[in-house]
Amino acid sequence: MSRSVLLRRTAVPLIFCLVPFIARADETPAAVDQIQEVVVTGYGHSLQTASEVKREADQVVDSVSAEDIGKFPNQNVAEALQLVTGITMTRSRSEGLDIAVRGFASNFQTTQLNGRSIAVNENVENGGVNGRQFRYDVLPSELVSRIDVQKSPTADMNEGAIGGNINVLTFHPFDLGTTASVNAQGSYSDLRDRIDPSVSGIASWVNANRDLGVLLAASYMERSVRQDREYSTGWQITKAWDPYFGGDTWTPTRIRPTIEQEDRRRYTVDGALQWQPNDHWETNVDVLFSRLKDNYDEYGIDFYPGDSAVKPAAGTFTVADGTMVRGTFNNVFTMASRETSGQRHDLFVAGLNQKWTDGPWTVDGDFSYSSAHSVTDDPIHRSRLQVYLPLTMDFTRGYEAAYDLVTPVNLNSPSSFVGRRLEYRDEDSKDYDWGGRLDVTRDLNVGPLSSLVLGGEYRERERDYFRRDLVSEAGVKGVAGGAFPSSLFESFPYSDFMSGFSGNFPRTWLVPNGRAFFANYFDNSLLNAPLTAADLANGFKVTEETLAGYGRLNMKTFLAGIPLTGNAGLRVVDTKQVSSGYATNGVTATPVRYEKNYTDLLPSMNLKADLTDDLVSRFSVARVLTRPNLGDIAPRLSISNDAPTGSGGNPNLSPYMATQYDATLEWYFRKDASLTGGVFYKQLDSYITAKNTEINIPGRGDIRITTLANGGNAEVRGFELAYQQVMTFLPAPFDGLGLQANFTHADVTTLFVTGTRTVRDQLPGLSNNSYNLVGFYDYGPFGARLSYSWRSAYMSGFGNEVSSDTNVDAYGTLDASLSYAVTDNITLTLEGTNLLGAALYNYGNTPTQAREIYYYGRRYTAGVRAKF
Repeated sequence: MSRSVLLRRTAVPLIFCLVPFIARADETPAAVDQIQEVVVTGYGHSLQTASEVKREADQVVDSVSAEDIGKFPNQNVAEALQLVTGITMTRSRSEGLDIAVRGFASNFQTTQLNGRSIAVNENVENGGVNGRQFRYDVLPSELVSRIDVQKSPTADMNEGAIGGNINVLTFHPFDLGTTASVNAQGSYSDLRDRIDPSVSGIASWVNANRDLGVLLAASYMERSVRQDREYSTGWQITKAWDPYFGGDTWTPTRIRPTIEQEDRRRYTVDGALQWQPNDHWETNVDVLFSRLKDNYDEYGIDFYPGDSAVKPAAGTFTVADGTMVRGTFNNVFTMASRETSGQRHDLFVAGLNQKWTDGPWTVDGDFSYSSAHSVTDDPIHRSRLQVYLPLTMDFTRGYEAAYDLVTPVNLNSPSSFVGRRLEYRDEDSKDYDWGGRLDVTRDLNVGPLSSLVLGGEYRERERDYFRRDLVSEAGVKGVAGGAFPSSLFESFPYSDFMSGFSGNFPRTWLVPNGRAFFANYFDNSLLNAPLTAADLANGFKVTEETLAGYGRLNMKTFLAGIPLTGNAGLRVVDTKQVSSGYATNGVTATPVRYEKNYTDLLPSMNLKADLTDDLVSRFSVARVLTRPNLGDIAPRLSISNDAPTGSGGNPNLSPYMATQYDATLEWYFRKDASLTGGVFYKQLDSYITAKNTEINIPGRGDIRITTLANGGNAEVRGFELAYQQVMTFLPAPFDGLGLQANFTHADVTTLFVTGTRTVRDQLPGLSNNSYNLVGFYDYGPFGARLSYSWRSAYMSGFGNEVSSDTNVDAYGTLDASLSYAVTDNITLTLEGTNLLGAALYNYGNTPTQAREIYYYGRRYTAGVRAKF
């Protein structure tokens, strides 16, 4: 049974249906004045606060404030951001992991904490290297005061975001005064059937003179996660099979029903100090430490029809749209496996800001240091057993249905399998980011020129990545080919695997006791062996030094009687990059080191016109960049031993570059309501795509590497609409109703050529349409929120001539929260996430090529908040 979600395929911008609810602009002055005196509280007040930030900003900004964040079931900052116009979120096993802005994938965003660049934790679960994609699951939302999404840059902003800059602001004592609060919750996952606790608290103190303040905040979370999956790693064309099928035909590769479990614990401590002894001097200190520990446990059964030398039996297969959607194989390699690991992600951030003001002069200095450490404290252990068996596969019911995998072999019996191998992987990723900036501002007030900002910034970034893989097969004790007693196996942990999906596929299978297998059969002498050439080639170190100088001229004037404000500036940034690692021919590894130096000029301009008292228009233009992922510029090279060819990273990559334009029209027709719209256009002229390139290897000369290279062009254009209003014009008790909605459309024009394959009008991560709808009600002690977030289908990864793309189907989730204030200081809360039980579906080049079903269930949370 498909778990399609209500409105799942609705891409119509529902915001257009909301306009009749807007209070009319032709109300009598008396009525308007009376409404303006209404004090908006609760969630509506937070929307009003965020709207004021947007209205007063000197650039294109969207914001979400603490009340918005706290009144929804947000586990981290990514989930708090998903209601912002133009933002879509990617979940990993039910929790928000990263975001996209206006269709640009997460590597095109930068994330700052209190305006400072921060280090990035890595994905050490499967060996993939992302590099610049910030992991939002390390930042709890309950310690966040406000999040600004800056969509157009100014010259004094740190460069790096073609999509948008995410500035996460934590609480400060001067904002809160002397107060304390605590929030305790228990959450329940219907798949894990377990209650998880979480608690957070903030204590702020400000002295009687209000010139010294100290704040301490802390958060602890436990989360039990289970995700059911039936997936294929992709579809391929096997040229040797072309005569058998009558031409190129897509066939499945690895197919894998699996259950993934995680037990997460996150500890976060945040502190702030503010000192302002007089009107001239202000000191701010911020410190944050977060630790996310994740114990991972996976149960899988793998079928490899793509690796089988035996073609599907004649007369058993069906081909539709060039894809084999049904077939029977007589001898398919199959594995029963267990994988466990213990991962730790540490993030430390410290910053010092010192501001001095005297008359027209302001000197602002800022220093920051951050480190991110992601490591497998308990290395990855995989226990693999194997069997060759007959298998019938059937994908004809489409990608929204679980596909059939039928075999007569008993997949739960130890006697059906023999040992294959034990795999061990150790990963360690260290990331450092530190630097400082100095800004000098001079008030001018000369004609239209209001002030001038001159400044400089130095930053250093370092990523040191290590990976080691060990395989124990025959070894000293020998696991390959052996049969094993039932004492080395466990019972399948669940009886409801993929229970909401019909189909004939394995619901249970053999579960190795991984610890027992490693204790009895792993060749421990491997742990003392030197690193192999492959291990050395997997590791790398990349350092970046950036030195930027910038000038920003702010203006304030009138044009035809219309107030006009804005800024224009230029940022010049020089980047020195060193990539070091090893190149290997499969036998030996040779140290390699590459240096790259480049300078970029990044002009920007932002204009804001107050057309009327409640109508604002903006125009922005800027040159922007996003640097390549660190894994892509790492010299992780594999070189042929007998030919001048190879594959791997490209240390010579230049940044993605783009010229972008924004224009908005914002109508703040009431104090508690607004209707805004905007258009955007981005021209990318150095997009990175897969190509062949020449590099020089010491001792080998010029080598042709199949890797990534600059050269692709892309155009992204679209528009955004947003509406929000508290219905204070309605009679009580309906005046507590409110509505928030936004819609984003983006489309792309591209032409990428990879080998003999041409890719048109696609960018990974870009959904053409996305929207958010929120209905809320605040009246007296009672509050309620209901939100639905939806995005259309998008491509998540490029394929090539013989392997398929990856596409993610349209996806929407419904979340809700209720609150009741027992007293002025104590509030009870109830929250629900993914209430409609949405599942995520992936497919290949076409919907015919079913790939993956992800289902992580629903989560319910109850808690209490107290203020003192």
